Amino acid sequence: MGQILIKTFIISYLIIAIPYLHADDGDDGSSSGNMITLLRNTNQDIEKPPLALEYFVRILKPNTHYFDVSLKINNITQDYLDFALPSWSPGIYLLYDFAKNLKNMRAYDSVQLTNLPLKRLDKQTFRIKTANIPSVALNYRIYANHISSVHSYLASDGAIINGASVFLYPKLHEDKSISLTIVLPPGKKWEIATGLPKNGTSFQFQAADYHQLIDCPIMMGKLSIYRFISYGKPIHIVFYNTQISRSFKNRLITNCKKTCYEAGKFFNGYPFKEYYFMLSFGNTPGHWDALEHANSCMITDPNKLKTYWQLGDKSRLLAHEFFHVWNGKSMHPREFDNIDFTRENYTQCLWIVEGMTKYYDNVMRLRSGVYSRGTFRNTFKSFITKYELNPGRNIMTLEESSFLTWFRYNSKFDTDEDNTSINYYTKGCIIGLLLDMKIRSSTKGKKGLDDVMKTMYKNYLANPKGYTEEEFYRICSDIAGRPLYDFFEICASGTEPLPYTEIAAACGFRIEQRKKPLIHDIGVEMYKKTIINILPGSNAEKAGLQKKDKILYVNRKYFYGNLKKVLSRFKAGSVKIFTVIRKEKVYSIPVVIGLKQPVAYLFEEIKNVKKETLKIREAFYTGKYKN
Repeated sequence: MGQILIKTFIISYLIIAIPYLHADDGDDGSSSGNMITLLRNTNQDIEKPPLALEYFVRILKPNTHYFDVSLKINNITQDYLDFALPSWSPGIYLLYDFAKNLKNMRAYDSVQLTNLPLKRLDKQTFRIKTANIPSVALNYRIYANHISSVHSYLASDGAIINGASVFLYPKLHEDKSISLTIVLPPGKKWEIATGLPKNGTSFQFQAADYHQLIDCPIMMGKLSIYRFISYGKPIHIVFYNTQISRSFKNRLITNCKKTCYEAGKFFNGYPFKEYYFMLSFGNTPGHWDALEHANSCMITDPNKLKTYWQLGDKSRLLAHEFFHVWNGKSMHPREFDNIDFTRENYTQCLWIVEGMTKYYDNVMRLRSGVYSRGTFRNTFKSFITKYELNPGRNIMTLEESSFLTWFRYNSKFDTDEDNTSINYYTKGCIIGLLLDMKIRSSTKGKKGLDDVMKTMYKNYLANPKGYTEEEFYRICSDIAGRPLYDFFEICASGTEPLPYTEIAAACGFRIEQRKKPLIHDIGVEMYKKTIINILPGSNAEKAGLQKKDKILYVNRKYFYGNLKKVLSRFKAGSVKIFTVIRKEKVYSIPVVIGLKQPVAYLFEEIKNVKKETLKIREAFYTGKYKN
């Protein structure tokens, strides 16, 4: 009855309005055509509401590691629908092929309760014919027994859902609103933590679209949750089955509160309503991992947190993933405006997403007082040394490293990437340091990389589309007040030596190479007794040693490990026999003992600099310029 009244009103309005409708170029009949089109479109809008998607996750037998998932789709008007499970999860640029864990999929007409045939189009995509079928339901199971920031996990002690590995989606309809209901196992009083908005009860949630659904991981079980308020927003630190000492836990929380506050001060508040840090330490099976989301992050490590190094590493990760709220989840590369979940999504800008964020997780900890200026410099000293010792720096550019990131998965022993590639996190972070110094010196300390990041975020808020590499270069140049394209040509597009000395000196710093005493060396990298890498042109390569060779004897003495100590006993230029196992055969290989010149990089303040340079250096540290 309501629809009839609405249609009657629209028809009456159009009849009255017809005399006043005119075509742009005269009375050629287009006015009546416009009226008919408007009426037809209005009828379609009334008669064809958008698809409604309802997900149900049932946990029946946690010990089997299977989630039972149902997806009900209402208001179908298409002749067929295609459904897919993603191959990857945005933020970690690796193909995981989550569909390998999808089992027992069935489809049926949810009105007539009749089975519907499923046609598999590829490894992760299915088609259902839906002509004259307004409502369809899919039932399937997901095997989940790996703890990481992208995989899902289910056992008797709790569950973790990372949406891309669990939720099918109807292709071309990722923008439709979604409801989710979770049914916990009988007798289990599990808590649920997630950034998804609640929809009534603590077991029902809603998402604006599929992107939000899979961008909000879910933790369930016996959770330890610490909450605090920062800039008026609740922030939750969720520990999943994590054994951690009280002192380490308090230190981690304190560091987290400081860096969160510093990031909020940097961007003038938070863009989310609440935020969840989801942490799993010491739980297996799984692997070390971290992934950012718009209002949460997931950090996993199968090792227990019990050393100060681990504590520092986790504090760094908390700061890193939190800064991604702005750099990565808000402002992002143009290529990620329309994500294809079924294949690789290529961009040359990951060094901006990850490298700049790695730079700022250090800046946030410096400015918040989590660590000192000396620790800040020592951290970058190690980054620079690591990069400069990598032979891949002469082969791969920063842009190529970003573009080819999809090669990284499980390739440690299968490629020569140790000698031919670079890490866009490490070099990108170093470029962030140099770029910040470059802008500070160009503006006499008044502006820096801070202004670039704030400008990009302001642009995103005004127009939430991704940026191009060229736009990033232009903003940097505009803020520096001079073209920086030559800088980026060398640092991002090229493999030339990085201009540390000149750039650092202009800000009152010294970054330079320092040589150490010569040591005996043959040019290999070891893991226990196994060779995992051979440097190009080294004595080991010339002698015929290979990756994966396991050393049994050196100079006829049993090899217990610690090759550096063993080689120190020999004279340079002497030939020693290395006995190795290779593919179940034993080889004796003569190797010339060589000398290596170890290098490390220095990053320190220059003493007795001019007053103007001192102001620039202080602005670099604090982000504030003082006259």
